[in-house]
Amino acid sequence: MSSRAILVDFDGVLCPDYFYSNQSFPGLKVTHSQVYEFVQTRIFGQDSARVKRWMRGELSSREINQWISQQTGIEFEILWQAFLESVRHQRVDVRLTGLVEELKESGIPVALVTDNMDVFCEITIDNHRLREIFPVIVCSSQCGVLKKEREGLLFRKALEGLGINSFEGVLLIDDSLSNKAYFETLGGQAFTYQDFETFEPWARKNLLWPRVNRERGY
Repeated sequence: MSSRAILVDFDGVLCPDYFYSNQSFPGLKVTHSQVYEFVQTRIFGQDSARVKRWMRGELSSREINQWISQQTGIEFEILWQAFLESVRHQRVDVRLTGLVEELKESGIPVALVTDNMDVFCEITIDNHRLREIFPVIVCSSQCGVLKKEREGLLFRKALEGLGINSFEGVLLIDDSLSNKAYFETLGGQAFTYQDFETFEPWARKNLLWPRVNRERGY
């Protein structure tokens, strides 16, 4: 496979962790289990419209947490600090970022494209030095639009930042089947990410080795 550029997702690909509780920070799941259950069922379950407004930047993280506080009775400051700590403790898969660096060194431009919240731009990017890995980062909360909206505006912004004017030969690495299908309608290709163990051999076979062999004249 010949790729002109690669666009990488964050949640579920680069990062396996979630808000409010994760492997490095038990958070609400331990200290306020009923509030944690409310967040999982109401915010990230039933109330997807609210999450989408959050990811478009129409609602801030503070506003979301104020609403949760009002609905559950937990003191806002306790909730807010637990939320921020969970964001700070989110992990990035360094095996994958290392592979991204190899792809860059082989000459493939890369960008990070994510449906994400304000805290991604305010905390996560600097916390994990993502700008050192990805020369172009496009986040929905800054652009006011999600990946599958406005004719793929987020993806188009990423390509513009990389100096590419079409989706032909561009590969998306994303864990969402619906994002995969949408990206393919735009003219790109997509790999549905499940885990690093599956992706690494595929990437080496289809992205790195063909390029190395071409350089050697094979």
